[in-house]
Amino acid sequence: MANGVTTLGSYLCHEGVLSNDALPPFEMPRITRVTKQRRERGRANIFIDGVFELALDVSVVLKHGLKAGLEVEPGDLAKWSEEDQWPKARARALAYLASRPRSRVEVFKLLQQNGYPGETIESVIWNLEGLGLIDDATFALEFVRGRIRGRGYGPVRLINDLVRRGVEPGLAEQVVHDVEAEEPSAARLRDTIRKLAPRVQSEEDHPWRRRRLMEMVCRRGYSFTEARIAIDELWNEIYTDKPLW
Repeated sequence: MANGVTTLGSYLCHEGVLSNDALPPFEMPRITRVTKQRRERGRANIFIDGVFELALDVSVVLKHGLKAGLEVEPGDLAKWSEEDQWPKARARALAYLASRPRSRVEVFKLLQQNGYPGETIESVIWNLEGLGLIDDATFALEFVRGRIRGRGYGPVRLINDLVRRGVEPGLAEQVVHDVEAEEPSAARLRDTIRKLAPRVQSEEDHPWRRRRLMEMVCRRGYSFTEARIAIDELWNEIYTDKPLW
């Protein structure tokens, strides 16, 4: 009896029905076969006592020396399964990073949505950061330059978009400030106004047209004051039918 629980075997021995010598010896389960997967490279099938048990990344197999004849201790399967998550999570992160740089938070959210545990995700991100494959400063710089070239965004919109993607506010502001020093937003603002102006061309009411255009420009990331000044300066050029003065 152990902790108040009597097994059938020990009860029968105690009652003299069965001798201790008659009890079958307990044997730990053993790995009986390890084979490479045909469909997925870098993975192996593990058979225990002749039955397929689980598939593991080859790195886990090599790390623990898994081979036929090895005894499987309690908890081994859970441990191997947990470790198997790491290479799969890393491969998923690398595929996500292949198209363009991503922020640390973007990678974390993707792996979280794919069901990987937090400790595994942090370990993968730490590994990729060490290799320079995840770097928020690099991500922020490329993001800002891309949004400027492709959409003509202003500083306010650029900073807000970076913060929404998980970049620290201080870093976001610094990167935008550095890029603005190279490519001042004044000329970009004027180009943005010229591109947006035709969208409100049909508005006959002068104040309403002006207000609608200012709202559109501000949504692109420019302050109300700089938008108002630039629109007033360009008004007679872009709206010959409704001169401002």
